[in-house]
Amino acid sequence: MMKGFLLAACLLLFTPPANAKEITLIADGKSDYVIACAETVDQARVIKAAEALQFYLREATGVELPIVAESKVPKATPAIYLGWSEAARRAGIAVEETKDWGYHNRVVERDIFLVGEDRGAVIADGPRPRTTGVYGSFKAVTAFLESQVGVRFLMPGRLGTHIPKADRLVVDGALDEHWSPIFRYLGGRMSSYAIRAGDDLEAMAFGFANHMFGESEFLFDYGGHSYIHAVPEKEFWPGHPEYFAEADGIRSPKNNHLCISNPEVQDLMLAEMERQLDRGFQWVELEQTDGYVPCECEDCRAVHPDPGERVWQVHRRLAERLEKSRPGKTVMMTSYQPTRLSPKSFNSFPDNVAIRLTRYRPEDFAMWERWGAKEIPKSLYATEWLTVHPQVSPWVAVHMVRLFEENRIQGMYLCGGI
Repeated sequence: MMKGFLLAACLLLFTPPANAKEITLIADGKSDYVIACAETVDQARVIKAAEALQFYLREATGVELPIVAESKVPKATPAIYLGWSEAARRAGIAVEETKDWGYHNRVVERDIFLVGEDRGAVIADGPRPRTTGVYGSFKAVTAFLESQVGVRFLMPGRLGTHIPKADRLVVDGALDEHWSPIFRYLGGRMSSYAIRAGDDLEAMAFGFANHMFGESEFLFDYGGHSYIHAVPEKEFWPGHPEYFAEADGIRSPKNNHLCISNPEVQDLMLAEMERQLDRGFQWVELEQTDGYVPCECEDCRAVHPDPGERVWQVHRRLAERLEKSRPGKTVMMTSYQPTRLSPKSFNSFPDNVAIRLTRYRPEDFAMWERWGAKEIPKSLYATEWLTVHPQVSPWVAVHMVRLFEENRIQGMYLCGGI
């Protein structure tokens, strides 16, 4: 008796409400709907989203919906409205609250609203990374295709996309889905896949569906290793060999390892960080050269005999200077190679410091928590095993993301490429 009661209660809990009506979008080889583009936003971006929606609906049903400007929607014609449209505002949707790569997909009476922000980059021109801006409507479209059409963007290309065929396509009349990213950025060699694809709608759809949004407007990230950009060998070795690392009494520019105790080198590092932050970024990377070779001159050894502690101390001093020159901005230091362990020679960072982890097991987070860095913002540098050819199950992936969220991970750089 009790088991039967519990089963009935569960069925009631998961049964859609009786007044949740379905909307028929396509049936019998035709549709009453048009795709309507907001007109006060970046037109190229919202139209690209409309073309993607038109393409996938045609692939699924054989029916092509016309694309029109919002002001050209015929009277009494139902529409799928894309972007920050006036129709969405009239329907009571606070479109301006849906920003960046978030979306709000909602049905109001017969109209379908796929709301996202569409704008170009807000970062001033400069060297890489070239930031993407926002294709919020396109992201809203991929979410709609997944939830209402059953499309699955599994791998790049036609063979990696599952598009179920249907003679009749209905939409949940109670659709009201909000989403915004957990992480502030997702950067790296894979993240710009959709943007590199140019006008390839399918490549863009795969990228945006899988949160590959292109280079971040939040963080200026060199992809690891900022020293070579602050003090490039070609520019400074001929006139300033003292800027480069000394080993066995000989200075060498090989692989751009630096004499980090040199005040002029530190000035150049600070100037490079300031230059990128002044373009509009909130965070900037500070990281030693890969395959780190420490300078062993007397001045460097005087900073600290341990090469890792030496790097931590110099980077901490630079953060203190940056806090004064660019208040409100953040320097992201990487825990990698000589700095893979938390510092031992001091027990706190300035408030403008974030730490990028290259090791992110529970015990690595525990190490930083013991050090006192639980509340310090963090990011990840995810290497090939996790990004290009993932070697984790879906269960592990879910628990990793939860672990990242619990430990204030703000974003990830995806190493490797496709």
